[in-house]
Amino acid sequence: MTALAKAIGTAPDDLHITPREIEFEFSDDSPRYWYGKDAFKTHFYNALFTLFPPGEDFFVRSVLHYRGEIDDAVMQEEINNFASQEGLHSRCHADHLDILERQGYTSLKRENKLVDGLLHFLNRKTPR
Repeated sequence: MTALAKAIGTAPDDLHITPREIEFEFSDDSPRYWYGKDAFKTHFYNALFTLFPPGEDFFVRSVLHYRGEIDDAVMQEEINNFASQEGLHSRCHADHLDILERQGYTSLKRENKLVDGLLHFLNRKTPR
């Protein structure tokens, strides 16, 4: 057993990642303060939703880094499914970010680029 396998353990036999389309109920018609008409709650969740894509990309890169060390075909499929699912999920977050930008939140994409740059740096310089 490799150090990686020891570190991550094993998943239950009935656990499988299945990529699926996800649709958020958020559109250009959504009110600016969509979470219970509460500005704080809305901004809090908007911040989380817009920061998820760089974080999700970071985790996918971290997992894909070890793909070549995995001999198990089932785990290889799970890695592929995980990466696919996160790609679909990131698209939903990007759509949300586009809507927020049209609502006047113009600095979010720039801030996400900063976070993404930091996470790329961490992928290169730290243990995965």
